[in-house]
Amino acid sequence: MVITQSLSIEIAAERKKVFDYVADLRNDRHWRREINGTTIAGEVQEGAIALEDSRLSAKVPSYLRKLRCTECVDQTRVVYTSCAEDSYFLRTVRTVYDNGRGGTHLSYTLEFDSSVVKVGLGFSLPQAIVNWVTRRAMRRYLKTLKENLELKY
Repeated sequence: MVITQSLSIEIAAERKKVFDYVADLRNDRHWRREINGTTIAGEVQEGAIALEDSRLSAKVPSYLRKLRCTECVDQTRVVYTSCAEDSYFLRTVRTVYDNGRGGTHLSYTLEFDSSVVKVGLGFSLPQAIVNWVTRRAMRRYLKTLKENLELKY
């Protein structure tokens, strides 16, 4: 089953700077705790391939996933989707807008195959728990992202 969660946040930083930061998956390790690191072959653009190394759990401290940039709309929206050879579907959508007050509104959507939880834990969890844990983690992600961008810029 695919889990879908969307959250948004206001960031007191210029839209272009926010977009450039969130569009480049190499920055994710600074605001998403489970990311060990990400490499991208070439520039952030449609068709670019990223290799993400994430920590699913103590049992799986390094899980490699190949992601393709399937959409990159002029400093507004970027979408990364797992490649066909990946066993578990994942898509992340990051959209930014000027908020009309000199800052940026960021919308972050995460979709993933919940069966990857069993890979990390060795057992499945009820969908309600996976949804709750995902939403909680995403709130932390966005809080950290906001802090990083507002301090940095």
